Amino acid sequence: MPSSRSWRRLPDERTKQGVADLLDLAFAPTTRAWVLGAEGQWVRNDGTVDLQEALIEQQRGRFRS
Repeated sequence: MPSSRSWRRLPDERTKQGVADLLDLAFAPTTRAWVLGAEGQWVRNDGTVDLQEALIEQQRGRFRS
């Protein structure tokens, strides 16, 4: 089983930063998500950013440049 440090084996700093940015966006409190409550029920958070749409726009910007 890979260790929790395996992300450090990414090929270069640019790739590491890209993964870090993706995780920051995915887990930001402003990103829409379902949260598991203390009683075991799933509740939608108050996020306003749709992760999939944000990633699509990010890629469009990369290919336009």
